[in-house]
Amino acid sequence: MLYNDYTAKLIGFQGIIVTNVEESTENLIINAEMRRKPHNCPCCGTAIRAIHDYRKQRIKYAPSHGKTVVILLRKRRYRCPHLCFVSL
Repeated sequence: MLYNDYTAKLIGFQGIIVTNVEESTENLIINAEMRRKPHNCPCCGTAIRAIHDYRKQRIKYAPSHGKTVVILLRKRRYRCPHLCFVSL
């Protein structure tokens, strides 16, 4: 395994893509998103491929080196062909 795989496992970022890191004197903001993978609708069980929209979830993480760490996770909402709305 590569060093990056061990780091991701250590901080709990398996399956997450870090797209940007912004650092200031007081804060560390990590922009991330989940890897895209196939899902089934929890309502009807149909395979879902179409993305309905995206939203950002703000997650406070453990402080690091005296800075507040915030993860901005870009989440996908999928659109079920049977008009079920699912957030995964």
